[in-house]
Amino acid sequence: MINITERLDNLRHALRLTWKELATHLGVSYVVLHYIRVGKRPISAKLEHRIRQAEEAVDTQSPRHQKSNPPPSDELQANLEWLDSLKRRWKRRPSDRDEITLAVRVLFPDNADDILRWLKRK
Repeated sequence: MINITERLDNLRHALRLTWKELATHLGVSYVVLHYIRVGKRPISAKLEHRIRQAEEAVDTQSPRHQKSNPPPSDELQANLEWLDSLKRRWKRRPSDRDEITLAVRVLFPDNADDILRWLKRK
């Protein structure tokens, strides 16, 4: 069985994120993620669930836990990364929300309302 440090490292490499970006992606601070990695803090059930979901999304689980689903296509992975970066920008820079709203409505007219609802969720 793979320990949490290896799982986090595999996930970080699969998503091509820095440790700080991975922490943001998982909804925890960088410091908390660091303490978990070095064994100074136990992992919560909520964070374990988020890690498992992220692993399933990029298919980085150990072979014992992998499902038979094919990995996401490069295009889908790029879109997911883009949406995650857009959500980070939405949260980080409220001044950009009007521009983001306009861009989403222009680029995705059929799905704009769903995407904007997703962006506004915490």
